[in-house]
Amino acid sequence: MRILLDEDVPVQVVDPLQHVLYGHTVDHVIGKGWDGRKDPVVLQHVRASRYDVFVTNNLKQRIIPEECTAIKASGAHHVVYRHEHKNRVGLALVIGAIHRGDATPR
Repeated sequence: MRILLDEDVPVQVVDPLQHVLYGHTVDHVIGKGWDGRKDPVVLQHVRASRYDVFVTNNLKQRIIPEECTAIKASGAHHVVYRHEHKNRVGLALVIGAIHRGDATPR
């Protein structure tokens, strides 16, 4: 499975997720050079690069019509999690939410 983490997901979770999700590819928007781009453009890259899952902390993507259309067109599972912690506890919560499946697929 190919997983892409959005710009609002801490880049520091890539390495730990690659260990706990062994056998899957975990990339980050920043590592792909797609940071700073509008979400519909990133979601076009998701489709073109054949990612299976797109993980974000951006709850607004679900209510903006243009972004909802881009999510559908991407063909990827859209996974949203929510937390606002900025320290190591926050990183652990992100890793746990994604690994355990607490994030909400849309």
